Amino acid sequence: MLTHEELYVWSPALEAFAKRDLPFRVSLSAGKRVKLVRSLLKEVEEQRMKLVEKHAERDEDGEVVRADGGGAKLADAEAFQREFKELLECPVEEELRPIDWSGLEDKMPDLPANEVAALIALGLITDE
Repeated sequence: MLTHEELYVWSPALEAFAKRDLPFRVSLSAGKRVKLVRSLLKEVEEQRMKLVEKHAERDEDGEVVRADGGGAKLADAEAFQREFKELLECPVEEELRPIDWSGLEDKMPDLPANEVAALIALGLITDE
């Protein structure tokens, strides 16, 4: 089953694929998959921000202490990393249905290997 971490890894290649000059039906299907992946990644980011709030170092007024880079300074970075890793390893509950490839067969050889790998990893095409 696909994990949130895999979405992070493969989403840039999916986005690149969806920007290609594709047959209309394939383009529409790819665009729908991109929107779903973006939505799922937004949810993961919201959960990550909750973890940041949970593990942020606080000053005497209860305000989050900022690190040099402007982000929150973590009181327990290891705990944050552990919980974030758990979040990334969670399976994606929504199903990314395969794309109907009718009419795309002649375009497949023109696709870069990373895009083909992403489409296979996300279950949008099979490697058969």
